[in-house]
Amino acid sequence: VRGGINGRQSGTTTIARAIPIAAAGCIAFAIGLLPQLFAYKVLNGHFGPSKLVARKMNWQAPHALQVLGSPEHGLFFWTPLAALALGGLVVLAVRGQAQSRRIAWCALLMVALQVYVSGSVESWTVAGAFGQRRFVALTILLTIGLAGLIAAAARTPWRPALGAILALCVWWNVALIAAFGTGLMNRQRLELRQNAYDAFVTLPLGLPNLAHRYFLDRNSFYRQKEP
Repeated sequence: VRGGINGRQSGTTTIARAIPIAAAGCIAFAIGLLPQLFAYKVLNGHFGPSKLVARKMNWQAPHALQVLGSPEHGLFFWTPLAALALGGLVVLAVRGQAQSRRIAWCALLMVALQVYVSGSVESWTVAGAFGQRRFVALTILLTIGLAGLIAAAARTPWRPALGAILALCVWWNVALIAAFGTGLMNRQRLELRQNAYDAFVTLPLGLPNLAHRYFLDRNSFYRQKEP
């Protein structure tokens, strides 16, 4: 009985401590939002986005899967390292220490919210941008997940394989950046076979010329036509 009473008291104490922390977080959020609200008021005459922006939102998130897995600017196709990082967050959430699990679950919740919001925008492809740029705000969370994945594999036979996969993912992004900047690819969507050939054949062979242009003739990147 005493154990049950102590358990309830401990739970009540934890809730009592969490309430002021949650209240402080809400107040900080409101303060951070004020500049945006004032900007809306000045630009639109009311505390909200313009109708041109608001009408783009479909809160049923019909594009949630596409923002992750579509060749048209889907996050995992353009930045496969993000998929590994999310896997790392899952590993932390399941196998980490108590504090690490709590942080990982909060991070996964924030990732899910970002997927929901980005998937609710009708212009979800962010056409013309490099990859799924609306996920750039998740960079620090993905970094935590990637660190967790590397730590989990540090003392396992999978460590060399993971290192090779990470290197390939990094090169994929570097190659896509080069192809995107030089007009070597379709900026609206990935064509995986052609992109892979360019990443591992065309660009390595043309690396000396590309480096020369970047350091000595950078204007050449703006004088060419996209395919």
